[in-house]
Amino acid sequence: MASPIAHVDMDAFFAAVEVRANPKLEGKPLLVGGGPGERQVVTTASYPARRFGIRSGMSVREARARCPTAIFLPVDPARYLSASEELIHLFERFTPLVEPASIDEVFLGLEGLSAEADGGQTLARAIQSAVRREQRLGCSIGLGETKLMAKMATSLHKPDGLTRLTSGDFRREFWPRPTGVLWGVGPESEAALHQLGVRTIGELAACPIARLEGVFGVTASVLVRMAFGEGGGSIVPYFEGLPVRSMGHESTFPVDLVDGRRMERHLLLLADKVSRRLRRAGRSGHCVTLRIRFADGTTITRQRALSTPTDDDRVLYRIAATLLAENVGGQAVRLLGINVGHLVGPGATGFLFPEDQRRQRLEEVRDRLRDRFGEATLIPGGVVALIQDEERRS
Repeated sequence: MASPIAHVDMDAFFAAVEVRANPKLEGKPLLVGGGPGERQVVTTASYPARRFGIRSGMSVREARARCPTAIFLPVDPARYLSASEELIHLFERFTPLVEPASIDEVFLGLEGLSAEADGGQTLARAIQSAVRREQRLGCSIGLGETKLMAKMATSLHKPDGLTRLTSGDFRREFWPRPTGVLWGVGPESEAALHQLGVRTIGELAACPIARLEGVFGVTASVLVRMAFGEGGGSIVPYFEGLPVRSMGHESTFPVDLVDGRRMERHLLLLADKVSRRLRRAGRSGHCVTLRIRFADGTTITRQRALSTPTDDDRVLYRIAATLLAENVGGQAVRLLGINVGHLVGPGATGFLFPEDQRRQRLEEVRDRLRDRFGEATLIPGGVVALIQDEERRS
């Protein structure tokens, strides 16, 4: 039996990330999109908005006509990329075979993970639970013997779906459906198939390859295999494929912060988390970005470029604290985030002074201790003060 492949598709990802950042949006029709002036289109609609017939690609003008109470937010690429990267690292805890297909979907190879017994369903439920508990997001998962089968399984039940397809299941479910449903068959290919009298996936599976070759050439055999649920290739882990360009963490506060000292302590915690991720990945970055969302919902980002890349939490904190002091001006803050971009790999950071080498060795020892005994083993003093402060307030 072939090892199962999982396809994870985040449910209304952009909208869900915005709701996570602002829980007051929970349950409301939310549109996330962009474009100039009257050309604005919906990139993602929350599920409450979809009940009004609103879909991705629809103009915002039409969407608002369908649902006048819909809330519109512009696309925030940095936020969604940061969330996507955090999800990738979560998936890595379950399997090293993680292949991003887009910002909101990944393929996971479940080979050698005792997933064969139930086709990966137990492991898939554990992944869904971890995403929901740790990231406060929802996802749907498809399981199959191939990437194509897993991808198409995901589409059958959303949101929060879990669907496993065998070869027999695939034929029963999809052969009666139009060829345009098949992953990889676009409108032009579907129209060409219609010219040949092939309208369903089952008819494509039964069509002689010689007949298809006159129109599709060497891809004719590929189309027929796809009709049987075959295709998509093997899993290509992200570290062998698409590079991660930035890493970050952010915190949304249950009560808006007005105390500058508490804000700085949260920055200390965020800087520590980001630096840990950078060191684990063997990366350092040339650009530090501070993200601030104020109590009125206004969000700003401020950046500092570095001549030498860093993974040092002290440097990240110092830059973030400076940017915070320059831009808050006594306003209440709802969210803070630190992101490090323009990443480079191992060996790109030179050691100008002996203390830099000593600092790295010390961080390596500290990381090993925290990996073994838990994050609370060695944490910055300011973070301890923050924890104590939060405990007193609770």
